[in-house]
Amino acid sequence: MGKRPLNRLSSLNKNLALENSILKKRVALTESTLSNSLSGLVAGLGQGDFGGGMNPLTSFTPTLQANIYSPITLMWTNLMYLYKTHGLIQTAIDMPVLDALRGGLDLHSDQLDSGDIGLIEDFFEENSVLERIGDAFIWARLFGGGALVLNTEGHSEEPIGDEILNGGKIEFYDACRWELTSERRIPKSGLYGYYGKQLHESRVITILGKRAPWLIRAQLSDWGMSEVERMIEDFNLFLRNRSVIYELLEEAKVDVYQLKGFASQLASSTGTNLTTRRIQAMNQIKNFNNALVLDSEDKYEMKPMSFSGLSEMMKENRMGIASALRMPMSKIFGIAASGLGNSGEDDIENYNGMVESEVRQPMKQVVRKVLQLVVKSLFGDDLDINFKFRPLRIMTSTEEEQVKTSKSSRYLSLFEHMLVNSKEIGEMMQKDNLVPIPLQAEQGLLDEHPVPMTLIPEAPRPTPEVKAEAKAQGDLTPDVAAQDAVEDSTMAPGPRITVKANAMGARLNMERPS
Repeated sequence: MGKRPLNRLSSLNKNLALENSILKKRVALTESTLSNSLSGLVAGLGQGDFGGGMNPLTSFTPTLQANIYSPITLMWTNLMYLYKTHGLIQTAIDMPVLDALRGGLDLHSDQLDSGDIGLIEDFFEENSVLERIGDAFIWARLFGGGALVLNTEGHSEEPIGDEILNGGKIEFYDACRWELTSERRIPKSGLYGYYGKQLHESRVITILGKRAPWLIRAQLSDWGMSEVERMIEDFNLFLRNRSVIYELLEEAKVDVYQLKGFASQLASSTGTNLTTRRIQAMNQIKNFNNALVLDSEDKYEMKPMSFSGLSEMMKENRMGIASALRMPMSKIFGIAASGLGNSGEDDIENYNGMVESEVRQPMKQVVRKVLQLVVKSLFGDDLDINFKFRPLRIMTSTEEEQVKTSKSSRYLSLFEHMLVNSKEIGEMMQKDNLVPIPLQAEQGLLDEHPVPMTLIPEAPRPTPEVKAEAKAQGDLTPDVAAQDAVEDSTMAPGPRITVKANAMGARLNMERPS
């Protein structure tokens, strides 16, 4: 190849290299300009990619950051001391259970009479059965699970058998889920560990807390969640707000001393000690004598702090806790409903609905099992027995009297239509405390349908002709003569003295004032 083509290729290479260097400089200049633009500032402020980021309102990042991924139900020590320390936690856990059992149970059975029902009620009261059931449900709400342990005279590792028949000993103990040792809530072996003893599953009635989603339920060994789970965020906010208020109260009044040469005095240890003693002396004089002595060039200033808005903040926090627990503020904090026309009845009705659905509904199964065991122990057989919880709503004295009047009218109507006999209506009235004394009807001392005294026909009375003839002959009986005297007499005014009719005018004239 000749020299001329080589020179030409060399010249072209130099031109391409020059153009490449120019393009590289332009790209570098463009990147430098973009990196110093508004997008870099926005990215540096934590707002994501400018123009292409996700709006926080439509992002799932806040929800991920706001979750608690470790169930507090597993931290039984923390739950135990939370319950011990904070009255708010105790109220939130205990109140629904105590209200659910308030007033006891209404028992009724087609195979047991009122005396037998009384024996069951006496057993429940003497052995504090309802109290043990209530405590077991309290532990279930606190720890996510509880149990009612049955103790009999038989071996604990064997099922409950005939040892409870005809007065056999039976006792009930409350326990939380952590007192029972088992791999799951329902052990495959059929045995629970309980303080070194092995208990057959028929001797343990487990109580489940709030049911958890499937993955969390596996973490909890098929037990439920603590009620603290749904209030922990609001409760933490409550504690932080209270701490902030306490800190503000400590700093409610700040004393500011402006001392001449203060900075130079602190330059030496001697000056620091003298300044400290000086401020202490001023504080003592101000506290004890309500006066302050300063140098003419010194200044004193007191800066009070404003607490406006704190009450509204605490109110919102209380409302958040009440909303999480589905309980009115009057139940949790003792704060009565406020506002024109707001009596709080709606809040109480919502709370009663929560107690019926979340506490009483699962409690029915436990109470029914306990009743069957108690009936079998007292009467030696599986007899039918039913129960109802007492109404949650507390009536006023006027409402109670209206209910009693309505019940009395209903029972008397049933008796008048011969749908119940005297003994049955007596038992109904005595059970509802409509009559304060024992009734002969309730004791079976009256006929089934006695005729009221107002409907008994009177005996025939002699006519005036018969009376006159008998009087003339002297055959008038004393009772008929006395009846005639009563008929011929009236009641005089004033004292209740019966006088003859013909003497009434004279008596009136005698007692008439002049």
